[in-house]
Amino acid sequence: MAFPRWIAGLFLHCLIAAPSLGDDPLVVRKQILTSWDAADHEVLTIDSTVTREHFRTRDGITKQYYSETIRWRLLPHRYLFEYARVEPNSNGKFQTERELTNDKYAAKIMKPRPDAAWVLTEHKATGSDTAAYSRNVTLPWTALANVQFTEWLRDPAVSLTRVERPGGSIVRLHFELKEVAGKKPISDLLRSGYIDFNEERNHCVLGYRMHNKSQFSEFDETCLCEYKSSPGIPSLQKVTIDSPDIRSAKFGNFGSRAVYQYDIQYNTDISDDEFWLSHYGLPEPFGVVRETKTPRYVWFLIAAGVFAVLAVGLRMLSQRRKTTRIAT
Repeated sequence: MAFPRWIAGLFLHCLIAAPSLGDDPLVVRKQILTSWDAADHEVLTIDSTVTREHFRTRDGITKQYYSETIRWRLLPHRYLFEYARVEPNSNGKFQTERELTNDKYAAKIMKPRPDAAWVLTEHKATGSDTAAYSRNVTLPWTALANVQFTEWLRDPAVSLTRVERPGGSIVRLHFELKEVAGKKPISDLLRSGYIDFNEERNHCVLGYRMHNKSQFSEFDETCLCEYKSSPGIPSLQKVTIDSPDIRSAKFGNFGSRAVYQYDIQYNTDISDDEFWLSHYGLPEPFGVVRETKTPRYVWFLIAAGVFAVLAVGLRMLSQRRKTTRIAT
């Protein structure tokens, strides 16, 4: 007995429309976190600088709100964070701070003016623990718009609702935030949205769209990430975050744009000097003895000297053999 054609067609449609295992949001989340772990383990050192410009638009007029430059340097057991901010609307208000972490201590220093000397503002005699900084620094796409995606994706308050594949290697993960009894919300504004990942490049974030709402304001925020075309670890180059229509009960309606420009060098040589107070003209803490390492060029000079001595010795030995042969 042959099945009616419409039943066969319905069965075939169900097979085609059925989601694959990879379209399970929890499976995709695991793939993302695994890819990030793999990329993070490839980073031995990093020298990263990001310049951020923040603009606001009101009544059709756009003005720069502030600009800031942030620099990170990361070595095993070493961490450097530098923050400089300029506010054009506050008569060029200037602020520069640095945080230093090494295996002896953690310290904070600051400059009140560009031409001023560094001043020590905080010191802790603790060993280095760079784990808290590592992921956000090595893979900056995991921390965008004040959202720590690594922790955020694991949070039970984040409900991963569905997966889309808009085309190519893009994986779009939709989410909603829900209330969890006895737990503080991970965001006072964020309600829902989606994030785009590139599954062919360590699931780096390509962009997102998020809906934010509170009792005082409501707006949508979009993000676009651009990367260098170089192989290896995805190197973030530019991030543009737009909120064109912010409706605020306190500040009225306005638009906002933040533009981040990145200069990231992975696994490059970094001097140890900048991680110590003495580099900034400040005394080292009492009892701290900095271990000095022999510069690399010194080893090159020593090696060159050894080869020169060997060459001279071999030449003299060769001449002595020739003299002995002539004498005999």
